[in-house]
Amino acid sequence: MKTSLNLAILFTSCSLLSAAPVTWYLNNVTFTDGGRAFGSFVYDSATPSAPFSAVNVQTTPAASTPSGSSAIGGGLYTSVLVASTGQPLSFVSSGNGINIRRLQLLSTQAPLGGSSISIPVAGTEGFCDLASCTNLVGTQTRSIATGQLVRTFANAPVTWYLSATMDDGSQAVGSFDFDTATGTYSNVDIAITGGTSLTTSARLRFSRPLGNSPTAAIFQTDQNIQGGTRVFVMASPVSLANTDGVALTPGANGAGSYQGICPVGTPPTCQIGVPINVVSGTIITAKPAGFTKVVSQIADGGGWQTSMIITNTTDSAAPYAVTFTKDDGTPFDVGGIGSFAAGTVQPGGSAFLTSTSPTTLTQGSAVLLGGQNFAVSTIFTWKNANAGGDQQGTVTGDPQGSVSFSVPFDNTGGAVGGFAITNTSPSSVTVLVVAYDEAGRIILVDSSLTLAAYGHTAFNFQNRPGFSTLAGKRGLLRVFAIHPGATPPYPGLNGLLLKFLPNGSFTTIAVTNQ
Repeated sequence: MKTSLNLAILFTSCSLLSAAPVTWYLNNVTFTDGGRAFGSFVYDSATPSAPFSAVNVQTTPAASTPSGSSAIGGGLYTSVLVASTGQPLSFVSSGNGINIRRLQLLSTQAPLGGSSISIPVAGTEGFCDLASCTNLVGTQTRSIATGQLVRTFANAPVTWYLSATMDDGSQAVGSFDFDTATGTYSNVDIAITGGTSLTTSARLRFSRPLGNSPTAAIFQTDQNIQGGTRVFVMASPVSLANTDGVALTPGANGAGSYQGICPVGTPPTCQIGVPINVVSGTIITAKPAGFTKVVSQIADGGGWQTSMIITNTTDSAAPYAVTFTKDDGTPFDVGGIGSFAAGTVQPGGSAFLTSTSPTTLTQGSAVLLGGQNFAVSTIFTWKNANAGGDQQGTVTGDPQGSVSFSVPFDNTGGAVGGFAITNTSPSSVTVLVVAYDEAGRIILVDSSLTLAAYGHTAFNFQNRPGFSTLAGKRGLLRVFAIHPGATPPYPGLNGLLLKFLPNGSFTTIAVTNQ
């Protein structure tokens, strides 16, 4: 391959449209053969010499495509090819030394403006010439049938991530959205751990509409405690604009930030008799790496028991909050734990959450907030699985889903694969699964599965139509989430593979997020 592609990707100059980078997402991009394209990239008009970054675009094969190594077998694109002014906006794959894939989306590469851009049917994918990758070569190419590029906006509601410690040792962790245009809060999901004053934990998922003001926000729970409602009062900064982060105003004499009990029937300002004051805390807009971690399978009952081990890897006491949901996205009341758990873990300490294994099997998933401070492991125990007694497998909690994930499978020697998939987004998704055998031949393209908002499913390959074709085979699964009409950014899926042997033993296989 020539130096122009080996050493660098050249970018055209663009006129300035805005001072901030903008993330563009591929929305419902479908090829004429039924294959799809997913992903996003960042465009910054303020850096005309290199306006594109963070490219993560993936394409999938069609059901009729025989091999993943073909020109239309799908690929991973991490670079933008711009040879000269006026050339199309195209992505290129890293290549294998012989072939390079090119995905053309737009007839011109810049400037990118507006809220959405329709992708013309002229958009194509295929192998390109090695000299400059400006022309597609060979007989295998495919065109885009429909799709858009859609963008995020600076004036959209901003998600803030909260962490606070109060004077009784309780801690708060979670997030909320704030709309600067309307001054309103939404998508509140904040947990408060128990302390010496209020020993129970609480999950605050609502904001009291009339309690919000330029000076304070009142987040409340539906938990009835001591004749009132548990609340967290946050003294808002002068402006909750999209900044890197601000410190919470400590509580003192019923002002600042604090938690407590709001008596039933009090006005929205909620005068708290004895506040539990915040002594330190921050809210930031940059989501901490690993803040949300997902365990894609929780099995409770019918001979199954699940234990979550949450270990504090920091030098300070840290809070966590775990919520459990069933297949339909509703709360999962796990035996011995409940549908929600929160706590504070000391440095080097651990929290153990173990189900009680009732008679009837119920399955679901778990989402942990505050995960940037913790290592999360989950142990599955199958009681009396075989003559040897109980069998166990373990998996670590994954960061919240990305564009796609992949996982190997092995159904040879009588083994049976089991699959658990979790949707952590507030909208339903269609799951697209592509399976390859050892030689890279495509043996399954399935999009028959739909997950509800916050939904989950678990099944073995023998019992689900279509997946029975994987019996006796081994290879790779690639999994994508299709969000019809959803507003970006588009959350991905999380998953877990289980392998069962004929003797009743099993193991778990973690996925790779992409």
